[in-house]
Amino acid sequence: MPFDTVARLPSRVLASVPGTQQAAEAVLLAQIPQTARVAKTTKAPDVAYFGAPQFQPIPSTTDARAAHMTAVKYGGQGIYGTI
Repeated sequence: MPFDTVARLPSRVLASVPGTQQAAEAVLLAQIPQTARVAKTTKAPDVAYFGAPQFQPIPSTTDARAAHMTAVKYGGQGIYGTI
């Protein structure tokens, strides 16, 4: 791609163009863990199973995921969450 064309691209696009400053910054930012705080008073989402709950192991982990439901439910060792 010609330089003048690359120079006119928005920075959000330049993050995907190898060799640009934006791409280098994107690599660094991707290495920073992202966390969020959830208040203990926040109600858990309502999920419904389609039939009896069925948990399938997640390969290469000790965790499992629920199949046949309206949301993705995962967990292990008695602690479960939804995505």
